[in-house]
Amino acid sequence: MTFAPSSYQGTIATSGDSTIQVSGIFTLHGTPHDLTVPMQVHIDGANLTAKATSRFLTSSGAQGSSIFILKVAKEVDIDLT
Repeated sequence: MTFAPSSYQGTIATSGDSTIQVSGIFTLHGTPHDLTVPMQVHIDGANLTAKATSRFLTSSGAQGSSIFILKVAKEVDIDLT
């Protein structure tokens, strides 16, 4: 699973907290999906931390089947840091 951000909308403050919308390609099991997530950005001096949480429906293209004892949910929560 990977997320490759390509753009964002919003304004990032030079210090403190900001919220932006980040768009990019989320790839799950080799299948790419467009994804836009709200991301919380915190800047403290030279340090930047960005966090996002989103729910992704696996029925929108990813495999949602069961294999042996591995059961794949119809939706997954994604935490990006």
